[in-house]
Amino acid sequence: MHNNIAIIKPAASVLACLLLGTACAAFAAKPIPPSPRAYVHNERVLSAPAAARLSALLAGFQRETGHQFVVALFESLEGESLETYSTALFRAWKIGDAKRNDGLLLALFRKDRLWRVEVGYGLEGVVTDMEAGEIARSQGVPHFKSGDFASGFSPSPPP
Repeated sequence: MHNNIAIIKPAASVLACLLLGTACAAFAAKPIPPSPRAYVHNERVLSAPAAARLSALLAGFQRETGHQFVVALFESLEGESLETYSTALFRAWKIGDAKRNDGLLLALFRKDRLWRVEVGYGLEGVVTDMEAGEIARSQGVPHFKSGDFASGFSPSPPP
């Protein structure tokens, strides 16, 4: 009986460490913030006036087209996968019309120098993943590299 206790104690300690490690890993994941009310989730990346201008621009776009575009600006991914976190944001925030699945999310992570565009299936005929990426690369990235995030979200003047 005494030998069984000697075996149970280390086994219980190992099990406790495994459970504690799993719990710590679960809490380490970057939480999904509540859905933005005004088209822009901004974690100190844009000034408040710039975020308000961008939100007004996106609201006007939705009134004109019926498609919802949301911009999520974060300081960092905090070790999360870009693809996994961006997809989770898109799904959790339910961007676009539920039946048409026609939303678009541009997620930018300033310190990581990463961004991603998520396009709902219903909008892929209008904005392909390739086109969305090209627009972001040609219009946004030059401004993002210089730290001028507000200009990276401003529409280009017509040619």
